[in-house]
Amino acid sequence: MQLVFACTYMGLLNVIELILNLFTVVVLGANAIVIGLLNAIWTLVYIPSAYLASKLSDKGSVKKLLMSSVILITSSIAVLAKASSITHISIGFVTHSASIATARLAIMTALLEANDRSKWSSVNKRYVQLVALIEGALLLAISGIGFKALLDKLTLLAFITSLLGVATLLTAPKTLLPIERTLTKLEKTLHRILLPARAITALGYQSLYTPTGYYVFQRIWSMGAEVSLAPIALSLASLRISNEYLFTPLPYFLLRVLNLGIDGALAIYGSAKVIASTALSAIPIEFSGKSRAVLIASLAIRAASATMLLCLGSSPTLLSTSITLIYLTNVFIDMAIYIAFVNATAGYRTAMYTVLSEVASLIGATTSGYILASIGPLGILTAVLLLTIVMATIAQRIAFISNP
Repeated sequence: MQLVFACTYMGLLNVIELILNLFTVVVLGANAIVIGLLNAIWTLVYIPSAYLASKLSDKGSVKKLLMSSVILITSSIAVLAKASSITHISIGFVTHSASIATARLAIMTALLEANDRSKWSSVNKRYVQLVALIEGALLLAISGIGFKALLDKLTLLAFITSLLGVATLLTAPKTLLPIERTLTKLEKTLHRILLPARAITALGYQSLYTPTGYYVFQRIWSMGAEVSLAPIALSLASLRISNEYLFTPLPYFLLRVLNLGIDGALAIYGSAKVIASTALSAIPIEFSGKSRAVLIASLAIRAASATMLLCLGSSPTLLSTSITLIYLTNVFIDMAIYIAFVNATAGYRTAMYTVLSEVASLIGATTSGYILASIGPLGILTAVLLLTIVMATIAQRIAFISNP
């Protein structure tokens, strides 16, 4: 029940972010550059919010973070209800950003502490899958109700969101002592301390059908070495920037370039989320983010899907299919990078991961609108493909850390 409430709350927070963007395009008439700048402001607020929240997160103060999130998201919806200019809506972006930063860190901490390290990967998959499913279902429901009808019911939306936030708070586990992450960190420390003895013992190991003692020594030593966060950081930055290039200007692209109706655009978003989540549930966790082959295949499919999205017309089926594939492959890539990070840091410093993500997103959001306005969809596609090549180049290292 705890996971259901947490995922529903996060799914609703993600939907409200899209509502803010669509409102800005449709009601306030913003262009791609303005949308990019508003999302950049969102990120600028997210970074210090995540940093401050991390102080409580590492102490396990999940409930305080969730309470802050509920207050902030209620404020964001209240601003949306009264917004009549870009200045007004920017306040809604700011409060929403702080709300999602605190909620995300609280839920990430709760999941890490409530589960054994061996289950982190599977729990993360269930969390991502359920959030996407709920988010998609909510978007389909809104497309059925009508976007304009939703704007007349923002008070009800604020009440439901607050109620879900409180339910998440009440069901969240107490994590005053970060036991699981502390034990993981201790285990990694002991592994390094005992490494010389293990390696020396391996030198005398020899059998007819097994590797040489020297090989075993070399393998143990290399696995015990400090894991560099550089490949993780570079992969994460490439993924986040390319995601901003794809998704930040997407509402403007669908509504203004392809001339889709707003409810049709919501249906495309929603169906893509639901299909991607359903497909993810059928894929074993052992497959997800566990090898270089999976990462390379995911990156290749993502690149092909981006090409379909930006260059092959305005068919709702084609658009929904390409967005679905991007969502699905993003899960595999993001999962591999995130699990590599928590393995390298013993589950600590999750705020570092979040802040690095948002710094990269800031770069992508700030420049995405200018690229679309000055070069067009081809410029966005070129940037995405180049960043995909970067991720593919270092996929082997990420896969190794994800599955040590």
